[in-house]
Amino acid sequence: MGLDSGICRDPIAGCNDKYKNLCYETIADHVGRMLEKYRELGGSLRAATSDAYRGYIEELEGLGDEFRQVKDSPVTRILLGCDLVELAIALHDVGKCTLENQKSLRDRCTAPLHEVVSAAYLYSVAVSLDRRYGVLVSTPLILGILLHHHALRSLEDVVREIGKVKIASEDCTCVPVCASIGLSMACPELDNVVKNGGVRCFNEYLQEVGQAITRILDPRMRRVLKRVPERAYGVAVTLSGILSLLDRYSAGVNRSCGRMSERDLDRDVREFLERRALMIKAGRAVREMLGVCHA
Repeated sequence: MGLDSGICRDPIAGCNDKYKNLCYETIADHVGRMLEKYRELGGSLRAATSDAYRGYIEELEGLGDEFRQVKDSPVTRILLGCDLVELAIALHDVGKCTLENQKSLRDRCTAPLHEVVSAAYLYSVAVSLDRRYGVLVSTPLILGILLHHHALRSLEDVVREIGKVKIASEDCTCVPVCASIGLSMACPELDNVVKNGGVRCFNEYLQEVGQAITRILDPRMRRVLKRVPERAYGVAVTLSGILSLLDRYSAGVNRSCGRMSERDLDRDVREFLERRALMIKAGRAVREMLGVCHA
């Protein structure tokens, strides 16, 4: 799939080192398969995530008069109107579309810290659409994207890595055009809003996104924000968990260059879980025979 700008043509999401001479997975294919699988899973994930986000907005509204209008924010309306998981799917990998990361992906099948750029892009959209409430109402989505490869790392650890991100002037074109690939499939309303202009380049917000999210989630802010940080983390953890599973699923199929179908991947997952269960059972039996207590 081509892009509007020649310098960012045909962005890829990844590859398999073993097969990279045969094929790459495009951003369009990666996002498309993730969306397809998510939609197959039914409405329970959608309902759970939507309910959690609505609870977050209600928590914000309950903070007092200053926050009564958060639901009227254009950012809130979009996040409530579109599927939050589909938005996360659409935007979680846009940071791979920088020139540096595209070269790294084609050479080594890796895109270090792409999630930081993805989060900064979403942050730039939120700030541009609503400077007063935009970041606050989109914090769960920004955080979910920022941490979708870092479930076992703290936010502070990830933020400290931001200084390593390399940005070229062309990236101000490539990343938004890349975002449009996913948004056109997941949330055409936001895609149209962004295309109509007014969104500043994300590179202005690389440092700010980490500082702003860390500040909102700082335990010392509980006096002001009460349970808002907990609610934000709850939505973000749900989003990052779903993203991680769908991410691996899509990549496993697409980057095998036709060697693995979805049925193969489903079978491999089932077999792995069965073997793991047997290993756990065998381990318990051995400990019991040896008289070893397991806490």
